[in-house]
Amino acid sequence: MDIQTWYLKTSKLALALAIIHSKPVGRSSREYAEHLASLMSQQESKWRSKVEVLEAEVLHLQQKLFLSRTCWELYKNGKVFSYLPGQEPTSSENTLTVMNDSGCDLSNEQRSEPSESQRFIDSCSPPPVLPLPLRKRRCTTVENPLSSHMQFLQHLLELKKLTESGSLKADFTHFEKDSSTVSDSVLQLLGGLIAFYRHPKLPFSRFWTEAVDTVARLNSDINLSNHIFKKCSKKLEEFQKTLLQAILENNHINRFQVQRYVSQSLVTLGSCSSLRKSIISLLLSEVNSFVDDLEAIVQ
Repeated sequence: MDIQTWYLKTSKLALALAIIHSKPVGRSSREYAEHLASLMSQQESKWRSKVEVLEAEVLHLQQKLFLSRTCWELYKNGKVFSYLPGQEPTSSENTLTVMNDSGCDLSNEQRSEPSESQRFIDSCSPPPVLPLPLRKRRCTTVENPLSSHMQFLQHLLELKKLTESGSLKADFTHFEKDSSTVSDSVLQLLGGLIAFYRHPKLPFSRFWTEAVDTVARLNSDINLSNHIFKKCSKKLEEFQKTLLQAILENNHINRFQVQRYVSQSLVTLGSCSSLRKSIISLLLSEVNSFVDDLEAIVQ
């Protein structure tokens, strides 16, 4: 018997003796043990919730720190920038409202009024200097906690685009060290996308299509994808499978409208060359599975 096994058995024995000696009168040792286990389970659930909240706050602070370090590299050049022309604010929470209940009729699309915008970059910019030339994006973190992750990734892509175009100069050498911040943000975004597309519902928010577009843009950037998607590859594959299942296995009313939007998300991912091969492989696998099912029925 190794030391670890001995310690485990000794601990179990000590716990059993403690329960027997401390049990109240009129209650069996088993009932008391089950009562203690129930209390510990409830406490563990509360602790887990607190940990999740703290982890989300830590990740949010890491995102702000990551952007602030990148922004500081821009401001060290002593240049002052204004917003680039022709960059209108976009809304990630516009909603596509379906007016018809039929699974065959086409839906009418309406846009809801966007909420007030809050520029995430303000929190990481030195006060006396004008803000960076980034697109102003809508953010409703109260309604959708994933908004902060998507907005962070969008700002990162925008900064990367500006630096590569020569409009700005920034040092991205710290990215390799801090790539876990970006990877964790992508994992959170993919997790939310998977949860939504498993049971997509109408009205269909534009937030989700914009989130898929953000994932595709991250994959299209060679430098970013090399660091990020090594950690997120399994989650990304799960998301692709979830999209296919949402299209093929949906048998609810208005399924054609849902399939239309989900298919568009799949097309958006397929526009990225690095994802196209895996998506085609998944599609062919589904086709082969369908053919096998037909052959089994015929026989």
